[in-house]
Amino acid sequence: MTEWKPPLDTTDRAVTQRRWVAETERFEAAKALAEKPYGQPANKSEMLQSAVTSAKQMAVHYGAHPDQAPALDHNATDEEIDAFKKIVHDWNYSVKDHKDLILDAMIHETVD
Repeated sequence: MTEWKPPLDTTDRAVTQRRWVAETERFEAAKALAEKPYGQPANKSEMLQSAVTSAKQMAVHYGAHPDQAPALDHNATDEEIDAFKKIVHDWNYSVKDHKDLILDAMIHETVD
């Protein structure tokens, strides 16, 4: 079996724990799907869970997951505060783009 070791990309303990729980849930869902007998159709709840998991994976991949939101340190300098405004603007654009991708995929799947 291949190891499941995704990077958590943070040093913050609370964020690490949240990401670890999310990764554990993703692993368990993937494991359950892999152990399912071949050819057995997925039920509606499994399909929904799979869609939610895929959306979360896309959000992480595109940097639009809430855990990846920019944060400003309380000791930030004026330059960092000014730069933060652009970083937030860019991140918000990334989130909007990610939502548009998901909506397009949903529309495509429901139309087909």
